[in-house]
Amino acid sequence: MATPTVRNLTIAAGDAGTRQTLSEMAALIRAGSLTPAVRDVAVTVAGEQSDPVRQLAALRYWLAAKWQFVRDPSSGELLHDTAWLLRDLRERGVIAGDCDDAAILGGALAASIGFRVALVVIALRGSGTDEYSHVWASASPPEPCTMADGRQLWIELDITRPMQRIPLDRVARAEAQLVC
Repeated sequence: MATPTVRNLTIAAGDAGTRQTLSEMAALIRAGSLTPAVRDVAVTVAGEQSDPVRQLAALRYWLAAKWQFVRDPSSGELLHDTAWLLRDLRERGVIAGDCDDAAILGGALAASIGFRVALVVIALRGSGTDEYSHVWASASPPEPCTMADGRQLWIELDITRPMQRIPLDRVARAEAQLVC
């Protein structure tokens, strides 16, 4: 089993820091998706479902049931790898982390069973700043699934927002990065 790690990043200000964080998160998702422990969890949680949308719903439900939201310290950006997050679950029965951590584990779980994964970051209007403030992983079936309106199906794996749906008029700006 991999040695659990935490990366304490000193990041640049503004968009450069956000992109640095997204790059680190993407690397943790890709590495985590290749570990047997992550794949075992994903297969156990989603394996009974044959429909890809139901598999992703099962992963999202599982994450939500196991998650305890805890902010990073104000002194830096902490990114926990999947081994750390799963060890937390084994030892405490819940996983403690923030939106970065939920995106890392959710993205790794989905990628480990063949889904495409992207990271989405947003800045909210009325927050007093135009800085990006929230991130989540979205997943899509390996074979692109096109909806009736022509858009590809992407399912959010965000389980850290209290109200789950952010109205589009509250989003000041957004950016997505394909991970795998």
